[in-house]
Order: sequence, then structure tokens, then C-alpha cells
Amino acid sequence: MSIKNLLPGKIGLGGAPLGNMFRAIPEEEAHATVSEAWNLGVRYFDTAPLYGSGVLAGGEHFEYQKASAAIQQKVAQINTIATRFNVNVKAAALQFALANPAVAAVIPGSSRPGRMAEDLAALNAPVPAEFWAEMRRQNLVAENAPLPTR
Repeated sequence: MSIKNLLPGKIGLGGAPLGNMFRAIPEEEAHATVSEAWNLGVRYFDTAPLYGSGVLAGGEHFEYQKASAAIQQKVAQINTIATRFNVNVKAAALQFALANPAVAAVIPGSSRPGRMAEDLAALNAPVPAEFWAEMRRQNLVAENAPLPTR
């Protein structure tokens, strides 16, 4: 009997950041986990903090602690690229998360009701392909990561 026969028809994997809660998980292991879940019919719901626990939205924390100098440097790089291409970082984060075909939904944590309208607008905000190419050139996006195409 296959495990597929034991599972309900629809199931989702919530990804409070895959890793970093109790121990760091190497990126390869995280990819393997999501890939195996996909192969078993599980569809992924990205519930992880899209903005790095607030650091991409201007906060000082990443993964529940004060952002390191290395993380702050990456944020500065991302913001510089976003400014150069006139891209809203929130739009880029939401669209990037949804570009992976394994992600069925993104659930951004909104601290105020008005943020939901911002999130909806960000889904349709323009993010040019050149922005993603530059993010890859600067090693801010993995070479094999699916990218938004619109």
C-alpha cells in the first residue's frame, strides 16, 4: 500500500520557516523535504515570514533575533537593487514565494487590516525580469530557484 492511499485528498505543509526554529536545516535538506512532500501529493503553503521576521520590511530582527551584520548587508544589497529597478520589496517577496509551483498559497502576517490591501496590490506590482537577474548575479537568489515570470 502506498502512503498516497493513506493521506486525505488535499493536505498542506505549513512552513514556519523550514528550519531555524530548533536547528538550522541545510538548504539542500529543506529542498529535499519539500520535494518529497510534493511527490507524495502534499501541496505547500508558505507561512514562513516573508520579510525575514521583519528585516526586509525595515525591522531589526531576522529569525527571531537581532539581524547579524551579514544579514544586514544582504538586506542593503536587496534594497539597493530594488531601488535601482524601482521595485517594491514586499511585491518582490510575495511574488518570489508564489513563483515556486510547490507553493499553493502565501499567508503573509499582517499586523493591521490595511496591510491586506497592500499585500493584494503587491501581488500585481511590476517586478521586471532584470531585477531577478541582478538578484541572481549577486547571489541573493539561488540559481535553481523558480522566478516570477510576469
